Amino acid sequence: MADKAAVRRGRYEQARRNDYAVIAAAREVFIENPEAKMADVAHRAGVGQASLYRRYRTKNELLNLVCADGLNAAAADAESALRASGDPWEVFGAFMVRFLQSGAGAQLILAGSFVPDESLIALGGRVSRLVQQVVDRAIAAGVLRSDITGSDLPLLAAQLGSMRSANKLRDRELQRRYLGVILDGLRAPAHSQLPGRAPDQEEIEKRWRST
Repeated sequence: MADKAAVRRGRYEQARRNDYAVIAAAREVFIENPEAKMADVAHRAGVGQASLYRRYRTKNELLNLVCADGLNAAAADAESALRASGDPWEVFGAFMVRFLQSGAGAQLILAGSFVPDESLIALGGRVSRLVQQVVDRAIAAGVLRSDITGSDLPLLAAQLGSMRSANKLRDRELQRRYLGVILDGLRAPAHSQLPGRAPDQEEIEKRWRST
């Protein structure tokens, strides 16, 4: 019995590692090229195509899971920021670094390239509310300019996340560099009023539903 339990645990752990590898590979492949095929994901993840299709029936299903993975990470980052104590600007800056790394903003690049499940739209709404709370907290502390909204942040992250080349380490270095520039522009006191109006959640959702 013990041997059978160990075998089951081993298979479960292997399946979990495969899932992680596939989601990570799919995020990279589809952000690089939204028209990529499932075969490209299998190749990047190092798994067989048959194995991939057994777990993910369609590209649309896989894209929903990829985006849900990033949004769940973003929700966890926002919750962590809301629990954090210490210097309010340092808390906000650390959140922005994690938010960029989660890929939640970068995945806006995929908006319109697949049909999002209603559960994904609902998850996006939850993340939006949490991020708005992070923004409100920073504004109330006097460290974030008051004309910024939570809906501005994923669009900023999307612009940074679109920086892609064959050198991933260099991409990450440049993303962090320009995030530093953006953070300086976000910090209070602001030296000018931002032109135009901020996006709202409806505008963000329209990007996802544009297929």
